[in-house]
Amino acid sequence: MAKISPIHKRIARELTTMLGGKLQVTRFGDDDERTVIDVLRLMDVPEVGLTTYSTVGLSDTPVTSTKALRSIRVELLGICDSAMQKFANILSTAAFSILKSKWPVFPGNVFPNVVTMYGVSKTMHHLFLAPPVPWDKELGSRVIGRRTVHWLGVYPISDAEYRHAMDFGSDALDELLAKHKVQYADLGRRSLV
Repeated sequence: MAKISPIHKRIARELTTMLGGKLQVTRFGDDDERTVIDVLRLMDVPEVGLTTYSTVGLSDTPVTSTKALRSIRVELLGICDSAMQKFANILSTAAFSILKSKWPVFPGNVFPNVVTMYGVSKTMHHLFLAPPVPWDKELGSRVIGRRTVHWLGVYPISDAEYRHAMDFGSDALDELLAKHKVQYADLGRRSLV
């Protein structure tokens, strides 16, 4: 298994310095261990009882970021109730979908059924990509070493919210979620539509 590279250590250190919390890293690999992704956990961030998760190493590979096919380097970030044990798995699955299946990465895109795969919620099934709330200014784009890293938030959404995005556009869903001040960390929350 590959060692943690110096750039990965810098990314983890930078994120921990900015956000705080107790750092833990878990490595996930595909079936043949050819592709690995590390997922960092910051306990009690942004508040006690919540855990912030971030991929570390997804930014090694430039990814398709927009419908215009511009490539950038991205890490995924999400927040979940600390009692939820599978959120790191959900995040690693999203990263593998990007790396292996070339899923496009841009704000407003939806990764279908990634939450469903883990059976952790009766209401939330998909991941909505958007700026990393509450750190969109700090983590929108950061130069780390010779690399510019863009963090993108992953937010669990329901089937009806996904359909809302498909029918009215991702901006409409983003506005709806913001208007209701959705608690993204709650995988058991009720759907807004």
